[in-house]
Amino acid sequence: MNFRSIYLLFLALLKIKFNLKKIQKTPVVIYDENTFSEIRDILEIKKYYILETRFKSINLRVLITSLIFYKLKWRPKHYLYTYLSELSPSHIITSQDNDIKFWNIKNYLKNVKTIFIQNGWRDNFSDSFSQLELKDNNLFNVDKMFVFNEMYAKEYKKYISGDTHVIGSFLNNHFRISRNLNEEIIFISSFTHHPHTSVKYRMTIDYQLPTKIILPLLLRISREKKIKLKVLGRSWGRMSGSSAVEAEKNFFREFDNEIIFIPRGKERHETYKSIDDSKLVVTMDSTLGYESFAREKRVAFLTIRSQNFENKSFNFAWPYKSDDKGPFWTNSYDENYIRKIIDYLLNISEQEWKNEKKKYLDIILPYDEDNKIFKKYISEEGLLADK
Repeated sequence: MNFRSIYLLFLALLKIKFNLKKIQKTPVVIYDENTFSEIRDILEIKKYYILETRFKSINLRVLITSLIFYKLKWRPKHYLYTYLSELSPSHIITSQDNDIKFWNIKNYLKNVKTIFIQNGWRDNFSDSFSQLELKDNNLFNVDKMFVFNEMYAKEYKKYISGDTHVIGSFLNNHFRISRNLNEEIIFISSFTHHPHTSVKYRMTIDYQLPTKIILPLLLRISREKKIKLKVLGRSWGRMSGSSAVEAEKNFFREFDNEIIFIPRGKERHETYKSIDDSKLVVTMDSTLGYESFAREKRVAFLTIRSQNFENKSFNFAWPYKSDDKGPFWTNSYDENYIRKIIDYLLNISEQEWKNEKKKYLDIILPYDEDNKIFKKYISEEGLLADK
């Protein structure tokens, strides 16, 4: 460990809040504080405990217990497993479906039911699948996996033992589809502050590159067709901070100082309303783009990141094996074909689009309004609070 690493570790330790709180047993644990922010307005669960997994705070008593028990084999995950053991829940729920530590819980706590809810579109470049090989098959166990579609169910089952249930997007299902319509194109931002590094391919990529290629073309098309183009930001005000939102806005203003930039609202429903109000949505590979399709919107999937980074998991609807080009998607940059897609989506009738969409909806992302499937399971498990 070099001096810089030691220095960064020291700074990280200074930010941690340590405590000596007594741990009380609880029937339900919400694994990861971000999971709580995502499901708190949706589910009315009985008494629960929120387990912070990002080490912003550490219980010294639990830490010492884990160090004594695991000795030289100790890793940060052992702190979490020791904490969970002391909480002794019957159920552990998370929306961090790509947290491999969660997949491993049942190797340490046998008498507990684990449940994850998929919260984002995945790839095998820099996401959890990039850290796995098929030799890892069945090393992990999650009792119930609520996933986007059947193809993801099959992908998770390559590595994880347990039951899968297709529900589409949990968050998307919560917000009813509104029927307002404005003559505008919404481009969904994939902006990020940091380059993405692939564990599997040992390379770092400029994640903004596809945007730098696509956005100038969209600006030209919007001017030619005299249709308003808006950029829907990626940085959440509530979770990313004002500086992140400002950095993203400035990034897009470099393309056109007059560009209409919509920051993601502090409340999720504001984002879905922006989608519902648009005539056409353009996305590269964002989760929100696939959610827009489930919300019956006309969506152009310009999934060219697969071409730029030579990784097929960025292809349209991966892990579904699609053709490289389709009526509303392309996995490679071709200006004429992109123009063809946008013309098609702007001019197709509602009935024609309904028929076209129907062919792909279950493959891509079904819509289970109000999360009936998930709530039925939670109710059968006796986890809902009495009203």
